[in-house]
Amino acid sequence: MKNVLTIAGSDSSGGAGIQGDIKTIASYGHHALTAITAITAQNTQRIHHIQPIDVGKQLAVMDEDFEISAIKIGMLYTVQNIQTVIRWLDERKCPIVLDPLVCASTGRLLIQKEAITELNKLFRKVSLITPNLFEAEKLTGIRIKKEIDMEMSCKKLYQMYQTPVLLKGGHFTWENQAIDYFYDGNEIITFKEERLKSRCTHGTGCCLSSAIACELASGKTIEMAITGAKKTVTKAIRNGYFVGQGEGVVHTLGI
Repeated sequence: MKNVLTIAGSDSSGGAGIQGDIKTIASYGHHALTAITAITAQNTQRIHHIQPIDVGKQLAVMDEDFEISAIKIGMLYTVQNIQTVIRWLDERKCPIVLDPLVCASTGRLLIQKEAITELNKLFRKVSLITPNLFEAEKLTGIRIKKEIDMEMSCKKLYQMYQTPVLLKGGHFTWENQAIDYFYDGNEIITFKEERLKSRCTHGTGCCLSSAIACELASGKTIEMAITGAKKTVTKAIRNGYFVGQGEGVVHTLGI
């Protein structure tokens, strides 16, 4: 059993964020360590409020007791939290997966506007970044409408940060397929999975990034880790369920 740390916000609906990460990490048979950056008041229909939390002391105690095999980073929200995490990561040697969480699929910002520039500095310190289409557009300025736009955006993100990129295509209207683009400075690799017609997709991004962290914790290469994590997410969506009147949640513990 490995210790996998998730640094992220709390989702009061229980579908994504820290709660989603814990379930995903547990499904791999690993132990989830947590550092909470914000508390959200949300349900299956919308985010009502975000209350930031200083993550510094939570991270400070980790090295006193735990050997951490991999780290997943999600919503950091504030400049202070981003700066704290950047300093703390200076001594890390384990794989680090960053899900930027700049904005939700609804367009709601999941980071304070003044913190976006600071977030760019963090991108250079991690092993992999996993932006969605909306985040990629905001970071690169490239409008993504076709497959070639995915490739261009992926390459530009790598050029900007010199960090491997997995650009998630789940929100794109492909024919019967969900296609993600990966670029590590050498070649573009696509990861294709069956597109599922499901309304149970809340927590998909958190599930993917924490699953990649778990795969990396087991010693796999990034490409192998992405392949395994994609299969985990597909099963989690297929087994998803509804808890409220809005979007359903992925079911990682049911796989």
